[in-house]
Amino acid sequence: MIEATDPALYAYSGPPRLDEPHPSSERMRHLVGLYIRYMHPVHRFVDERHPDFWSRLDRPMEPKEALIVYAMCTIGALFLSKTAGTGHLDDLVYEFYRRAWAIKDQLPQDLLTIQTYLIMMPFFIVASQTEEGTKAQFLTLEIAKKINLAEQVQKLATQGRLSTTNKILRNTWRGVVWMEVLVHLTTLQTVKIDVGTSLLDVRVPFLSQNSASLH
Repeated sequence: MIEATDPALYAYSGPPRLDEPHPSSERMRHLVGLYIRYMHPVHRFVDERHPDFWSRLDRPMEPKEALIVYAMCTIGALFLSKTAGTGHLDDLVYEFYRRAWAIKDQLPQDLLTIQTYLIMMPFFIVASQTEEGTKAQFLTLEIAKKINLAEQVQKLATQGRLSTTNKILRNTWRGVVWMEVLVHLTTLQTVKIDVGTSLLDVRVPFLSQNSASLH
């Protein structure tokens, strides 16, 4: 994974210009592939086996599709090797971060927003974007409360075999729980996180089984 040469290069400064060329499908396919290889086995928030997963990169994407794709590309670019053919990696990483954030700011805050924040966490750490990363952590917990994520996941315990969609929902909840743990561990002073019933207090034994499984 590359190291940020200058954190100031990654500070979000607004959406791309209208005349900027759209990223090529070949580049996005490569970067998404890197994300799937290095991050997806740990954080399974997307279904890479869906028939439309790769083909969407070859056509104009809806905002919700593009948001997740650009977030994955941002993280995938962190794993590029610095060779003569990769160009300036700071610019490449920032290009996709800027595109993802411009879309995020136009969409309602929901499960997709949570998944985007969870995918982007390595970027905030590597790029030393502490303020934006902290904001993302607390917004994730607030949105999880607003959409009753814990309650949604608790209902899965009464089901038998989970669909891929429900597995992604379960994995997203796990990511949020770990984020709450991280917030508690990294906050210098005791802070009451207002997410209603703490996600850490949700006890569903079924959800602790096969934690790495998506399919």
